[in-house]
Amino acid sequence: MMPLVHENPFNVLGNRAFARGNLGAALAHYQRALEDARRGGSDRSLAVTLGNLANVYAGMGRRDEADGLYHQVLDIERRLGDARQIALTLLHLGNLAADALEMSRARAYYLEARDLLERLGETGPLGVLYQNMGLLARESGEHEAAVAAFESALVLMRRADDRRGIAAVYTNLSRTYLLMGRLDDAYACGATALAMADRLGDELAAASARYHLTGICEARGDTAAARAHLRVVVDIDRRYGLPKYEENRARLAALEAAS
Repeated sequence: MMPLVHENPFNVLGNRAFARGNLGAALAHYQRALEDARRGGSDRSLAVTLGNLANVYAGMGRRDEADGLYHQVLDIERRLGDARQIALTLLHLGNLAADALEMSRARAYYLEARDLLERLGETGPLGVLYQNMGLLARESGEHEAAVAAFESALVLMRRADDRRGIAAVYTNLSRTYLLMGRLDDAYACGATALAMADRLGDELAAASARYHLTGICEARGDTAAARAHLRVVVDIDRRYGLPKYEENRARLAALEAAS
């Protein structure tokens, strides 16, 4: 979720650093913003800054600290009566719980957030929420429930014209169908995700889709198609200096040797 801006220029600086992936700098800026907010800012400013800090801690994998800050945000938002922000904070808390494999806790947060967002008619965040609920269901082995949640996410993301989100959902549908042994459905969804990544000009997302399609093609016995996808992946790995380059090159060599 994108960080928010409110009143303090250090939030703006933190957001810029966060967008560049410089979490250390973002943390320092948000901490300065928090000092100002505690000295005399509004409750809204305090909630925004605490939320931005929580986002950084979540990105750093410091879940306990992020969880504590999100709960502080939630207390303020409940006091302010801001239903939309309450729902988004519940979504964050659900994501943290899911990352910690606390499935029941994550589901409870997601369901409360869903009720609020549905009442508000917030299509975009609802699409994200349903995708996350699908991931949670899949992690719990509930594959049919995961498919249903992903299909709901697709409907909502189409309404919001969230093309990157749609591509991600197709990838998740493909991975779920693969787990279910539905190889043709897995391939169709994976190919759709690839086509969308190509249209968006997102080479890294396209490489991820091709890597996934390589495994599906291998499972279908189509080694020629698997080699074709993996050759493109290896080329992108090489050009971007990605960490799986050597591993993927060795896999491609083995596939070519077996042909």
